[in-house]
Amino acid sequence: MRYLAIDIGNSSGRGMIAEIEGHSIELREVYRFTHELPLVNGRLQTDILYLFSQVKQAVLAAKDAGCLPDGIGIDTWGVDFGLLDKAGELLGNPYNCRDPKNQELMDGIFDIMDRESIYEHTGIAFQPFNTLNQLHVMGKIRPWILENADCILTLPDILGYMLTGVKKTDYTNASTYQLMDVRTRDWDDEIIRRFGFPRKMFQKPEMPPQYLGQLSRDICDELEVPPIPVYMIAGHDTASAVAAMPEKGHDYAYISSGTWSLMGFESEVPYTGPDMLAGNFTNEGGVEYRYRVLRNIMGLWILQECRKQWNVQGMDLSFADLSKESAEADGLVSFIQVDSPEFLLKGRMIEKVRDYCARTGQKVPETPGQITRCIQESLAMRYRWTLERLDRIRGIRHSHLRIVGGGSQDSLLNQFTANAIGRTVLTGPVEATALGNAVLQAIAVGQFGDLTEARSAIAGSFPQETYDPRDAEAWDEAYDRYLRVTEAD
Repeated sequence: MRYLAIDIGNSSGRGMIAEIEGHSIELREVYRFTHELPLVNGRLQTDILYLFSQVKQAVLAAKDAGCLPDGIGIDTWGVDFGLLDKAGELLGNPYNCRDPKNQELMDGIFDIMDRESIYEHTGIAFQPFNTLNQLHVMGKIRPWILENADCILTLPDILGYMLTGVKKTDYTNASTYQLMDVRTRDWDDEIIRRFGFPRKMFQKPEMPPQYLGQLSRDICDELEVPPIPVYMIAGHDTASAVAAMPEKGHDYAYISSGTWSLMGFESEVPYTGPDMLAGNFTNEGGVEYRYRVLRNIMGLWILQECRKQWNVQGMDLSFADLSKESAEADGLVSFIQVDSPEFLLKGRMIEKVRDYCARTGQKVPETPGQITRCIQESLAMRYRWTLERLDRIRGIRHSHLRIVGGGSQDSLLNQFTANAIGRTVLTGPVEATALGNAVLQAIAVGQFGDLTEARSAIAGSFPQETYDPRDAEAWDEAYDRYLRVTEAD
């Protein structure tokens, strides 16, 4: 069987073909594209029609490569959404989670319902980009849009609807909205009522994987392909990545590493205690009725933005170049709090890193290598901070850390992470999100019996790397400095 996994991030997307025979999985890229987030009159948007065109191009690329798929699945980032009217038409282009208006107006939600009550109901951490806040902002700025909304869909659900004409709501992505009862896994009517959102627009969330529909006749005619089945997989990219964890035990923690670092553990029950709220940890939905208990960490976004800025300046630096320069720079010199609000938004990222170090009385990094080292080591320290709290929340010491996703290719960051946490780090698979997408399609058609079987196939088909901790004394001393600098700030 052959599956097309379409994985779309905030700046790029790709189509990956997974060929699965027995317990052997082969994965290859057939299409890749970039996309920019248009800033229109001060509002950051997601060009959903462009993404739809690229989804169709991925299907064409698979056909042209001689590997027409037996199924299609789509995943994207979470929280963002589109609204449909009664006729099934989009009410405008979806706004993007990094839209600065979300951050400006977040505090207003606590005038309607207090922080503790929202968290007790939803188990979702507070972020300015949560759908709850985005809808609240929309109600303030464009109330007529909400008044005319008949259905709200996540981005993968919109794209699936455009392919098939079928509207379904994926539980894993909908769970990020901060509008769902964390225990019933259904919409929280009290929150929806208190905030004045139209209840009719919320379809019942459905557990993936499952059949969505087949390509519509119009699309089959346009692309000259047969009516390929489309599957509702874990539409949240992290949920798909976690589905691909090649682990047998349960005592490990994970990071899905990319633009964001999603760090946590799988659980059959939600956690909503005071340590969870204090640390801004979240309970997002996973497949097979599991929870992803995790924390959003800014991840490689900061380094990606710095690299863009350097390349605009004509330096033409690859991530490999930056890693090499980082390895040659002095270590454990300066740290930033990667989750500080100024690092969330685009622009002037090099200056933001330097300003943070200057403001906190540290040596200011100057060269690309020094700045990269500062970001990588700060991320590793943030991982330690997070892992220590995950230990407390769960009541165990996690045996090791598994890192998957594109960020797992950064061997220097992997070693820094092992050094910082004082535990073994295992990495791989790199293409965890696409693999999770594909094996969930395979589960939907019965090729794998369950997630355990699929994970065993992934473990046998893809390599992993091991990083053991080094220089414990130096990293422990540096962690104390990191805490003094970042917690004081």
